[in-house]
Amino acid sequence: MHRRFAVLGCLLCALLLGNAAPAAAQTANSTVDIDTLTHLYEAWLQDQSNEWINKRIEDERADIRKLLEEDIRTTLGITAEAEPISQTEDILRSQERQQKIVSSIEEQLSEWDVDLDLLQTEEEKVYLDPKTKSGATKVPFATTESHGELLAKRAVIEERIAVLQSLLPIQKDKLRKLSTREWQIQFQGIFSIVAYGLAILLVVLAERTTRKKLLSRISNANKRYVVTKSFTAFVYICTGMIILSSILTEHPNVVTSLAIIGAGIAVALQDIVKDFMGWIMIIQRNIFIVGNRITIENHTGEVIDIGMLCFKLLEVGTGDPNVIVLEHTGKSVSLPNALVLSSPVVNHNSTSDFVKAEMRIVITFESDRKKAEEIITNILKEETEEFYQAEVRQQAKRTRMYYLSLQPIGMKVYKNIIGSGFEFTLRFSVPIGLQRTVISDLATKIMDAIDAEPSVELAYDTLRIIPTPPGSI
Repeated sequence: MHRRFAVLGCLLCALLLGNAAPAAAQTANSTVDIDTLTHLYEAWLQDQSNEWINKRIEDERADIRKLLEEDIRTTLGITAEAEPISQTEDILRSQERQQKIVSSIEEQLSEWDVDLDLLQTEEEKVYLDPKTKSGATKVPFATTESHGELLAKRAVIEERIAVLQSLLPIQKDKLRKLSTREWQIQFQGIFSIVAYGLAILLVVLAERTTRKKLLSRISNANKRYVVTKSFTAFVYICTGMIILSSILTEHPNVVTSLAIIGAGIAVALQDIVKDFMGWIMIIQRNIFIVGNRITIENHTGEVIDIGMLCFKLLEVGTGDPNVIVLEHTGKSVSLPNALVLSSPVVNHNSTSDFVKAEMRIVITFESDRKKAEEIITNILKEETEEFYQAEVRQQAKRTRMYYLSLQPIGMKVYKNIIGSGFEFTLRFSVPIGLQRTVISDLATKIMDAIDAEPSVELAYDTLRIIPTPPGSI
């Protein structure tokens, strides 16, 4: 009878404390109110077969476990949802924080296992040993006042361990994923460089194949050059924009580093930057175009290609600095575009595609000089008049934006008296690069006309030997 009253008393206390326990438990972050559970275990010790008591103990432990899980998650900073991580710096911070969470869980498990072993030892020594249970022997190291309190504390520790054990695999898996993600990000740069390199290589191969197999079939040289350069520029500009867009999409924060990167590139690649700026000057200022004959420093030649870093000349010259007429040597020379920023550029085609040439003819004093002048003037006009007219048209068009008061002078025949006879100096316009061809044709026709005219003879230096009569000295 006394035992039944004791059980009812414990149950009544458990019911009265059950309503206040949740509120008290929620106000504490690191401790749990075990009074209700203590009274329930004391009642259970009196009647272990009571199903209602067992059910109440299970429910109370479930509530305690829920509170402990919330408390542990809050204390360790564990979130229910995965946080989006994209940058390497965020990955490193998250990995470090996750490693601390896993280490803390493992440390707590170790500590609570020790506490559980201590309670188990105390139960065996204090509450299950017949000597101490009867009161014959006192145990000085007991941490609990009753067997029910010990069971309640052990239940709380067991629930805490169960919560930690349930969280540990999840947090370890998250740490493993973060480590894998860190590895992927670290090598992602290498993979991206390789991928971009392969893409650029494929674009270069496709561009060169198209240029050599298809565009080279265009018969007109000017159209072929324009189409080829335009196609090449279009392909590489589009490729650069696509790659830049991809980089900015994958790494949006890279824009903040462009200033520092740009300054470093400008210092390390200053020659390339100068060449690029020289290319802009050539295009924007129209310093020269493909086909122009130019002289820069000690190089003279016809421009056959203009690139972003260099331009190429088909060299002309005779090897003799005293000879004005320049011919192709068959050699090409590549010069950096930066030269136009620091060296003067002479463009022989800036006003027209023609240049003045001279030719000298000397006739004897006995010749009919008027007839000779008529022959020379007619042939010169016939051969060079079209060159002069083209020169006038080109100069009027190309110098429209400049102040130029002098107009091209047509063909002229200048006369002079020299020691060997009467000299005619012919000055006329010829296309650049055709001086010798035009002069050779003029010389042939003038010689043929003079040979057919008996009143005109060419003068030349002669040496006369006058014999001295014997005895005159």
